[in-house]
Amino acid sequence: MIKPVVMSLAILFALPALSQVEPSAVGGEVTPTESEQMVIPPPISVITYPTELGSEVRTNYISSGLIFTSSYEDNVLPGYTPVPISDYSYYILPTFSLRQQASRHAIALTYTPGFQFYQNATSLNAVDQNAEARIQYRFSRRATLNLRDSFQQNSSAFDQPFVIPGAVSGAIQGATSIVIAPYANQVMNALAGEFSYQFALHGMIGGGGTSSILNYPQLSQVPGLLNSTSTGGAAFYNRRFKGEQYSGVVYQYTRSTTSPVSSTTQLHQLALFYTLYWHRKLTFSLAAGPEYYDVAQPGAPTSSAWSPSVTASLGWQERHFNFAANYSHLVSAGGGLLGAYKMNSADGEARWQITPMWTMGLTASYSIVKNAIPLMQYSYPGGHSVIGEASIQRRLGERITIQGGYDRLHQSYSGVALVNNAPDSNRGFISIAYQFTHRLGR
Repeated sequence: MIKPVVMSLAILFALPALSQVEPSAVGGEVTPTESEQMVIPPPISVITYPTELGSEVRTNYISSGLIFTSSYEDNVLPGYTPVPISDYSYYILPTFSLRQQASRHAIALTYTPGFQFYQNATSLNAVDQNAEARIQYRFSRRATLNLRDSFQQNSSAFDQPFVIPGAVSGAIQGATSIVIAPYANQVMNALAGEFSYQFALHGMIGGGGTSSILNYPQLSQVPGLLNSTSTGGAAFYNRRFKGEQYSGVVYQYTRSTTSPVSSTTQLHQLALFYTLYWHRKLTFSLAAGPEYYDVAQPGAPTSSAWSPSVTASLGWQERHFNFAANYSHLVSAGGGLLGAYKMNSADGEARWQITPMWTMGLTASYSIVKNAIPLMQYSYPGGHSVIGEASIQRRLGERITIQGGYDRLHQSYSGVALVNNAPDSNRGFISIAYQFTHRLGR
């Protein structure tokens, strides 16, 4: 799952609450047994693959902390100068997280405001915000509600939300940004929810909805990109057989609009899915089916077509090693671009606890985007992006952790001057974090 650097720091150091909600408590990635209760496999879930290592899993706590990051970036004003300009930056992140789990509900909350300062390019100084909430409520052993909301306000190439599709469930989720706008202010909020009902020992039905916004407060900072909103819903049938295998069908509808250049894209996707849980450690999922899309723009005829969609994901969880990966071929809309785009992407994230004190992390993503309606006015041919991060973390005590790493971002999108004038960004960073945790209850 590739996440931008500062967000990754917050999660790795001080925010175990979100991804560390016990999968069994939120209807996500657990190994099923022949017991009565079914789980919701990745292609139809709003829950991510867990990325925490075994020693990091905790329950019922509240924590706060402070992260200080110093970094060197070699291209802080892309698109504004003919020659890339480098600079040093300093990032201060207070962190707050809460996790509570009971027999019928589970809650995970995090909030991380950020204060970023540049040594020379002071016009880029900014205040960021990142918040996420996950809530599960079990009405009974057979009926479960899951909710997830994520909010980001950011302005740096390396603190913008960078979500790996493979780390996120395949169907019931909202759209994210396709192009990362380096050093431009943006606001994003994504809400997703699902309700599942197990009507038989091996049968389940359910559905959910999504709503997301992507807004650039100053469009002059992002020439070639647009504001967008997306809403949608999904319904699924889930069948368990042989205890460790699940299969079924899911239908999803998404409607995306852009502004100030107006366009509306509607996506209809029907997919068959299969999930295998292997030896309580390995999860493999595959979903495939037809996708129908139509794009409407004022003053132009509606364009529509069919396209195949395929998603595959793999999750591997050990006590001292975690890995998640994804491949997807599908049609996407919104995300800052006008119209509909065919996307091929592959992503992966790994974390390895070498010793009790040392942990390594690697993330990588590659995507190719091609315009599905090339004759639409104001649309772009598409492009590609490569993003990666390598980091190493050292625990200095119970509450203090230090981490260093390197990040690289490369983007090329024809017609989007913001990224084409200076498509490469590199960043080296070192960070120190302090965290205080208080256990809830006895």
